[in-house]
Amino acid sequence: MGVREKLKECQPLQVIRTFNKIIGADTVRDPLRPLVQYWTTEGELLDECDSYLESARKRRKKTS
Repeated sequence: MGVREKLKECQPLQVIRTFNKIIGADTVRDPLRPLVQYWTTEGELLDECDSYLESARKRRKKTS
């Protein structure tokens, strides 16, 4: 089943996206990069996105 078949409810929400945190050990295997965070308007952290880890996962899939 696709995502649309499982989806029960959908509504637009207002969130805050921040780029204020730098992560990584500044090495070839763990470079410095911004951590994108998504927050509610009440200040609750919803999710974090590490673009380097996402791209590394995609590269591994291509070579597998």
